[in-house]
Amino acid sequence: MSTRNKILHSAQQLFGRYGLKKVTTDDIAREAQVSKATIYKIYKNKQAILKDVVGHEMEVMLASIRGAVDAQDTVEGRLRAHLVTKIKTVHQLINLYNVTNETLAEHWGPAHLMREMFIQEESRILEEIMIKGMETGELEIANVKITASFMVISLQSLESPWAIEGLNVTVEEQVEFMLELMMNGLRKRN
Repeated sequence: MSTRNKILHSAQQLFGRYGLKKVTTDDIAREAQVSKATIYKIYKNKQAILKDVVGHEMEVMLASIRGAVDAQDTVEGRLRAHLVTKIKTVHQLINLYNVTNETLAEHWGPAHLMREMFIQEESRILEEIMIKGMETGELEIANVKITASFMVISLQSLESPWAIEGLNVTVEEQVEFMLELMMNGLRKRN
């Protein structure tokens, strides 16, 4: 593993476990088993490390979603694949989750931009699903772009454990409830 990858892997683990505020560059160096000087040869500061960590997690999440969606043939299957993959993967990629759901502006200005990039790319995936559904006659949507954006924003609530706390539903049940809601709202009317 390259020195850069060791630093990123160590930072990913530490940020996920303790958060940005509590983790120091010294902590990252110790975890990666490199000197602090080595870190500063590669990264300007802790925020630059976080940017690469979150960027990597964003790529992993989007590639996972894209792969799962592309493996399905039906609109409903594609939407289900999107939901299952997002919900399961977001809890594994804790730093992306934190940037997406917490305000880090006081610590890291680019957080807002990365969050917006993620939302735009996820919206594009949903737009493609909806366009295919309209082409096959399964869906009828007045404004695909706005619908996709609203869906992405709405789905963010499923990422927070407190949002479904006390409901005693599994990930699969969450997906089925959300899928039923989405399909009933999008399905073409006769």
